[in-house]
Amino acid sequence: MITVKRAGKSQFKKVQTAIENIHNSEVHIGWFGTTDKFGAYDAYKAFVNEFGSVKTEAKSSELDEIIPPRPFILNHLDEVKPTERFKGLDIERLSSKIRVNRIFESVGDDIKEVILNGIEAQNTELAPYTIEKRRQRGNFNEKPLVDTGSMAEHLTRKLVKRTTDNPF
Repeated sequence: MITVKRAGKSQFKKVQTAIENIHNSEVHIGWFGTTDKFGAYDAYKAFVNEFGSVKTEAKSSELDEIIPPRPFILNHLDEVKPTERFKGLDIERLSSKIRVNRIFESVGDDIKEVILNGIEAQNTELAPYTIEKRRQRGNFNEKPLVDTGSMAEHLTRKLVKRTTDNPF
């Protein structure tokens, strides 16, 4: 909560600037066009692992493989407390675009860390098919979400200026 006392136009302008700085800033965390060494998009792999999917095989004689959901993003986002970053800040600091950018960047870093911890914390068993495919490629790691390491390596935080009132 911001308490505003009656003040002159310069203080009002600082409050207005602070609100605009916060309103016009967004932080995006994700995989922006990155791929693993086999050409698979990291964002697609993240989506499939988060929500599950049915993977169609090239051979029509085989059954479709069901990829179970392995949530590693949404189940952990409540660990991030972005409002904590704004506590104790006065209008002078919030009217500084640089300060607001730093706050959004640190919130983005917190979210990125939570996602990476979610990847590391996955402990579901891999399907025998997945283990077999990994071994054929020389990968003997049986940890879910850690095949090529590409998702963890390419997870990125971007600070962007909001271009619309509806970010979706």
